[in-house]
Amino acid sequence: MEKTLQQLERSTSKKTITEGGFESLEIGQRKNAVISVLLNMGVNIVSPNVKNVITVRSASNLDEVEEAESIALDGTHVLIRIKFSGNNIESVKVPPHSEWENRFKSIATRDEVFKLFANILVSDPKAYVRNISADSHQIKLNEITEGDRRLLKKYDAWEMNRDNKMGYWHFRLEFSNDILEKIIVQHSPEELP
Repeated sequence: MEKTLQQLERSTSKKTITEGGFESLEIGQRKNAVISVLLNMGVNIVSPNVKNVITVRSASNLDEVEEAESIALDGTHVLIRIKFSGNNIESVKVPPHSEWENRFKSIATRDEVFKLFANILVSDPKAYVRNISADSHQIKLNEITEGDRRLLKKYDAWEMNRDNKMGYWHFRLEFSNDILEKIIVQHSPEELP
């Protein structure tokens, strides 16, 4: 199994494009045009994301994400997602029926979240905090709504997958001021487990 995985990894390619394009995607296209191009390429689902993901592993560096609209803490046996509204917590996603659910009942502000996360980063060497897209959900391009369009307009990175007879593809598109500036393409001739 390990040898097969290594062979698959060797056959996987990654390419970053900042000039020209890939298939019908062209650097310089506007987001609305990119939506049509993606549909023609056979991409049906897009996930908006933050362009510059910041990952923090040390409590002393939490200030790097303190202004983020939404953050996630990944740690040993836990994934917590928090969306802020100013200094207040707008929503929290924690493992249900867990100690985390109870802990967050008494936490209401950004400052309290960062104090808790600082303690977790100190006590759990595998834990990290990162900024994430606040309203992210998978968008079906063939059923796109005005709300979905606003969400795609808000975020400057989109990620998607597609498969066809040539293999399995992962794309990350990065925009600046509504203009496509970078295409990152990963391709594998076979699906990775």
